[in-house]
Amino acid sequence: MFQRLHLYASLLLTLFAVGVSWQLATAQIGAIPASDPIRWTYEVKHLGGAEFDLIFRADLDEDWYLYSPHQEYTFGEVPAPKPMEILYDSKEHFRTVGKIRERPRPDRVLDDIFNIHVNQIGGRPVFTQRIRVNTDKPFSITGAIDGQICLDYCIPFEDFFSFSISGADLTAAASDDDEADPADPAEEDEPAGEEEPSATDSEPTEIDETITTELPASDRSLLRFFLIALGLGIAGIFTPCVFPMIPMNIAFFLNYQGGKSKGKFLAVFYGLSIIFIYSVLGLLITVIFGAQAMGVIVSHWLTNVIFFLVFVFFAASFFGAFELVLPAKWVNKADAQADKGGLVGTFFMALTLVLVSFSCTAAFIGAILVEAADGTSLLKPFVGMLGFSIGFGVPFAFLALFPAALDKMPKSGGWMNSIKVVFGFIILAFGLKFLIVPDQTYHLGILTRDVYLAIWITLFTLMGLYLMGVYRFSHDTELKHIGFFRLLIIIATFSFVVYLIPGLFGADLRGVSSLLPPKTSQQFDLSTAMHAPPQQEPANLCGTPLHSEFLQLPLQLQGYFDWDEAMACAKELNKPVFVDFTGHGCSNCKKMEQSVWSDPRVLERLRNDVIILALYNDDMTTLPEDRWVTTDEGRVLK
Repeated sequence: MFQRLHLYASLLLTLFAVGVSWQLATAQIGAIPASDPIRWTYEVKHLGGAEFDLIFRADLDEDWYLYSPHQEYTFGEVPAPKPMEILYDSKEHFRTVGKIRERPRPDRVLDDIFNIHVNQIGGRPVFTQRIRVNTDKPFSITGAIDGQICLDYCIPFEDFFSFSISGADLTAAASDDDEADPADPAEEDEPAGEEEPSATDSEPTEIDETITTELPASDRSLLRFFLIALGLGIAGIFTPCVFPMIPMNIAFFLNYQGGKSKGKFLAVFYGLSIIFIYSVLGLLITVIFGAQAMGVIVSHWLTNVIFFLVFVFFAASFFGAFELVLPAKWVNKADAQADKGGLVGTFFMALTLVLVSFSCTAAFIGAILVEAADGTSLLKPFVGMLGFSIGFGVPFAFLALFPAALDKMPKSGGWMNSIKVVFGFIILAFGLKFLIVPDQTYHLGILTRDVYLAIWITLFTLMGLYLMGVYRFSHDTELKHIGFFRLLIIIATFSFVVYLIPGLFGADLRGVSSLLPPKTSQQFDLSTAMHAPPQQEPANLCGTPLHSEFLQLPLQLQGYFDWDEAMACAKELNKPVFVDFTGHGCSNCKKMEQSVWSDPRVLERLRNDVIILALYNDDMTTLPEDRWVTTDEGRVLK
């Protein structure tokens, strides 16, 4: 019976680890909603005389937000997010009075992409625009409200409104014609978003309460990353280097000579010490490198190759090729200090556990720190290590306080080796994505989409066969039967393999597109062969674009890769320019292209209505010397 419980626990944990590792790879990438994430309702209120309030109520899905109409920048003059805007078809019979009022007050956050402060608002905001009517006859006000809403990515929105305005009492309006005039400097200088709501524009107070609990987008991203790291910390406990040490460590505190109460206190201190040690590691990396430096490091071809080799190294260790251990003298020194007892001894016991378990936890820690090194947040390495340490350290303190829980845990056995091997396959597949950056930025053409998918299909097929017991490694025990949970994981693994196979022939594979090389690198694409490329050149191009011999747009679109060339064509064809800031190593860009650009409505506009300009920020192709640029600081951009 215990063997069966052990196997079930192993398989359940393996499934959990697969999910956590996969989520780690796609943590920054959102999914396109099936329904519209924003809904609008409209209302008009007569305030007396010739004044009316036009009320625009938005209802956004959880975590989504839009950009306030009040920003400190002018959209179009500087690179910035598009704020919400109210557009009227005609203002013949009215004029606006003052600015748009918004409730609740927007959150002011630093946009990491544009490096400017923006005002954003989510939940169920209410926007009110006061107007003054100049006719006593009924009429309608029509127009549209547009902007963009964001989660981990942004999509445009547009909604059309219509207000029925009754006849105004122009006699009553004449006496206070100068009040709240938009030309009044006092009104214009009032800070955006700080106007008090009028008494006539009442709204349930729970709207404000809901919005004040919303986290800014950057905080939501950190929270998600923290939870992923927490899951990896829990998974790290069930590895061969750590799990067998649990009873031994707990027994030490339960039988502590100073008494049970002090033993439990030290057990809690032991767990806190583990959290402290790992958190300090994340803090040191944060302080030494900083977010911007880490972003540069993670985008360089050399560091990406090194990251890949490190992941291969970890995977080989998990496959049993060698035992990854720290120098013995480090462990011995920490162990010698642990013999002193008390708080000092307990802290060094925690340090000894961290050092001894390094061979199993190093891969988890490496994955967290590499994923944190994207330059999006200075706190990300610290937050990741804090989450990992809590997941790894708290169970030790919990089991010491509630030792009866030890009897319900599976015993050590060969199932832990199976966990390590499965982690090895996942780490190897995840590490392969680091080779995409150097291959694409230098246009080597080695790791094409076909080759990449072939490697993934092979890896996950081997993983499924391993779980079936078709083969085993030297440190594995013989698999005598396949339990229910192992069978579920085998089914999930081979289902994923079957899902990947159509990608070899040109399928989009939107679910994993952000982790794959771009589809333009596909050497054999049936979807292109079956659908003739659209005739776009007359509508979108003014000649052969520069760099088109090695740069291509997705979805068979055509456009430019040089700013001056695109602007000249836009003037010639009298069309707006759609600027795509992108990069070969940008996972979110690939997700956007496969999920948003491919929408027939979006694709139609991209093909016919705009000039596309794709600006790559990581391409390493050297330009001719006559096109080099020298910056004001004397740096030569080649």
